[in-house]
Amino acid sequence: MNPYKVFDAGDGARRIMENDMVSAYLVCGAERALLVDTGLGTGDLAGIVRSLTALPLTVVCTHADPDHAGGIAQFDEVGMHPAEFAYHLHGGPRGAEHAEAAAETADRLRPVWEGDVFDLGGGTALEAVLSPGHTPGSLALLDRARRAIYTGDTISTSPIFMFGAGRDFRAYIASLEKLEGLRGAFDVCWPAHGEAPQDAGRIAALKAFAGKVLRGEAEGGPLPKGMALEYPAKLYVGKDAAFLAD
Repeated sequence: MNPYKVFDAGDGARRIMENDMVSAYLVCGAERALLVDTGLGTGDLAGIVRSLTALPLTVVCTHADPDHAGGIAQFDEVGMHPAEFAYHLHGGPRGAEHAEAAAETADRLRPVWEGDVFDLGGGTALEAVLSPGHTPGSLALLDRARRAIYTGDTISTSPIFMFGAGRDFRAYIASLEKLEGLRGAFDVCWPAHGEAPQDAGRIAALKAFAGKVLRGEAEGGPLPKGMALEYPAKLYVGKDAAFLAD
C-alpha cells in the first residue's frame, strides 16, 4: 500500500504526506528541485519524487528526528545542520538498535549552515534559517519568491515535542522571535505536522504559550490514552498552541 498522498502547495510546490502523519515538501525551480525532509521512510519516497519531477534534486532535512530523516538512505546526498549529525547517527530516539542502519548513511550527510542558499533557477531559491529549540540544529527553509517558509517542527497545530535531550524552550522562543523578524519575507508557514499551510500569525501564539510553559504558568495534563507509555511527557494545551514537555 502506498503510504504517500501528494497535494498542491502552490506555485508548483508539492506537499507529500506520509501515513497521514508527516509531510515532506518538493519545491521546483527552472533548473533544480529541492526536497524538504525525507519522512519516515515507510515507502518509496524517491520514486514519488521522480514521478513528480525529472529535475536534478537537492535534499535537505529540517532536523534528524526519524519522521523527518527516516528516508535518508533513499538519496545519495542529504543536507542537514551538523548539530543534528550525531543524533541521527546514534539512532535518535529509536535507540541503539537503529544506530547501525543510521550509520550506513553517514557518508551521505552534507552540512547545511545558517544562510546557505539553494538556487533552483528561474528566481526560485530557498534560504536556510537556523531555528533551534525543538532540536539543536533545526532548520527552516525560506522561499522569498513564493513568500513561504518550510518550518519542520518549529511551527505546528499539532503538539510540538519539547521533552527529552536536546529540546530547549529558551532556544525555541528565541527562534520564534527570529522568525518574527523575518515576517516581511513570508506570509505562510508549511509545517511538517498538522494543518497546512499556517498563517504566519501562528508564530506569535506559539511564542506566547511557550513562554507560559517555560515560566510554569501553564498546567500540563496527561497524554491521551495510548500515548503515555510511548512519550514520557505532559500535554500542555493553549488556545492556539500545544506542547508535549517534561
